[in-house]
Amino acid sequence: MVDLGDDRDLVELAGEVGPVSEGNDGEEFRKAVKEDESLREWRELGDKQERGFSWKGGTLVKSMYVTWDEFRDVLVVPKEWRGGVLTIAHEKTGHLGVDKVLAMVSKHFLWPGMQRDISAHCRGCVICQRKSKYKPKRAPVVERPVLSEPFEDVAVDIVGPLEKGKGGCLC
Repeated sequence: MVDLGDDRDLVELAGEVGPVSEGNDGEEFRKAVKEDESLREWRELGDKQERGFSWKGGTLVKSMYVTWDEFRDVLVVPKEWRGGVLTIAHEKTGHLGVDKVLAMVSKHFLWPGMQRDISAHCRGCVICQRKSKYKPKRAPVVERPVLSEPFEDVAVDIVGPLEKGKGGCLC
């Protein structure tokens, strides 16, 4: 099994979505890796043991530097398991930002388009959007021109349909 180091949430994650979890001998995960079309090229590299890809215990891994001085095997994650990784890495660790989630996840996991997926997940998080210090700018108030004669400019607001309120009025 791939060594997950000291990140407790990701160690738990390996138990929840990784190759082996309670009641799962890892066969579902291995099957998903073998059937995931987005991993076809990487599987072929693993078969040839090229560019750091290899198979360990029936699981596709890539040997790589995860920090400037730490070299380890990272688990290649099939498409159907990526949501679990993203949920735990972002939401269960306190809604960290894109850079911190990417740094944490890339120490243990790998998949094609991982940076794009993490960015989309974090930026699409409703809780993070509500708490963000970056608010959209309001449109500036525009001064209306002074008209020289009545009906030179006409504007119509269309509202409806309105429900009848108490007493039959449309309000």
